Amino acid sequence: MKLRMGNRITKRHVYYGNYKMKVCYAAQLFSNSVATALDVARSDKYEKLINSDTTAYLCRIINELFDFCNSRSQKTFGTKEALTNENYMSKKKRLFEILEILKNITYYNVPKRKKGFIGPLQASLDLVRDSRRKTFILGFAVTLHTIFDLGKELIDTEDEPVTHFYTYLLQQDFIESFFSLIRLHGGWDNNPAPHQIKYIMRKLIVMQCGGVTASLNTNCIAPPTFVEYEVDIEEDENSAACLQIAIDAAEILENNHYLEASGQSCEDRLGNLKNGTIAYMAGHL
Repeated sequence: MKLRMGNRITKRHVYYGNYKMKVCYAAQLFSNSVATALDVARSDKYEKLINSDTTAYLCRIINELFDFCNSRSQKTFGTKEALTNENYMSKKKRLFEILEILKNITYYNVPKRKKGFIGPLQASLDLVRDSRRKTFILGFAVTLHTIFDLGKELIDTEDEPVTHFYTYLLQQDFIESFFSLIRLHGGWDNNPAPHQIKYIMRKLIVMQCGGVTASLNTNCIAPPTFVEYEVDIEEDENSAACLQIAIDAAEILENNHYLEASGQSCEDRLGNLKNGTIAYMAGHL
C-alpha cells in the first residue's frame, strides 16, 4: 500500500524524461498541495527537507500565476478570480511583484572541467534569467504584459466594456484542437492539400464539427461549451429569417454540396476531398 502526502506527485514527475511536454505534470508539481507537503515534512524535522521553505514559496507563487492564467468563471475568488475593473490594479501589482521575484532567482553555475585542468572548480552565483533556462521567466513576463494590456483595452473601453475577463480563453489549445479536427477529417492524411482544407472547413462549418472530436491523446484541452438558447419562433421578430437559415443549412447538409458533386450524385463521384485522400494514401502504399 502506497501513501501520498495529499498531492499528485508520482514517479513521472521525478523521472520526467519522457514527459517533458506534459503541461499538467508541471502544474501539479508547482501547486499549493506540494508546498503544503513540504511544510509538513519540514515541521516533522525531515532531514532532507529542512531548508525547503524557499522551494515551498516558489511552488505557491508559480501556482498563483497558473491560477491567474486559467480564470474561467466570475464565481471564483482569490487567485482564480477573473480580471475585472475593480481588481485590475491589485492583481497587476501582485503578479508583477511575483515576476520580479522570478527575475532575481539565482543558481550555482559550475563550469565544465577543461581537459588537463587539475584542481577544484569555482562555482559562481548567476541569475537564471541570463542562463539557457530563462524560457519560463520570459514566458511568464510576455504572458502577463499581454494579458494586462489586452484586459485594459477590453475593460476600460466605453463601447460595450467587458465585465469579467477570462484568461482561460486566451490559450492556444483551442486552435490546436481545431487543427486536429481538420486532420482527422482526412483519415490517415495528416498533411492535407489546400483544396482539401477548403472543403474540410466548409464541412466543419455546415455540420458544426461533423461529430468529430479531437484525439484524447493530444496535449490539448477541449474548448469550453457554451449554453445554447432556444428561440421562440412565435415571439421572435426575426423568426422567418432564422427559420429560413435553418432550412438552408439542412438542405446543404442533406445534399452534400461541400463535396462538389454538382451534376452527379454522391454515389457516382467521390469528390475532390476523398479523391485527394486516396491519391495521398496510394502514394505511400
